[in-house]
Amino acid sequence: MFDSRATTTEFLDRPDCDPVLAAASYRFMETVNCRFGGIRVVQRFLATKTAGRHAGVPLRILDIGSGSCDIPLAVSRWARANDIPLHLIGIIRLSAAEYYLLRSISTPVSIPGMATSTLPA
Repeated sequence: MFDSRATTTEFLDRPDCDPVLAAASYRFMETVNCRFGGIRVVQRFLATKTAGRHAGVPLRILDIGSGSCDIPLAVSRWARANDIPLHLIGIIRLSAAEYYLLRSISTPVSIPGMATSTLPA
């Protein structure tokens, strides 16, 4: 599918990324995921893969590159609505802009069943 791998740092992962631009970019990606099916695709996939699971067995998900966590939040709501225990790990690489934005949040976001880990920029 791909002839070569990109080796440059993504714009949003750069330490000099403007925090305002980063916030606007994440809001845009959330809008795209919500309106154009990114979240629905994940929920349909999970519904198919969890059909017939044993009750009480946790669904384990590793989300690499969680970004603004809009998809993990949607998965958490879906799992709760379907009474599926969830163990979700989200991994993000924080740029200076993202770190700044996270520090500006007065109330941390808590996603039931999600552990987060950050990699240094």
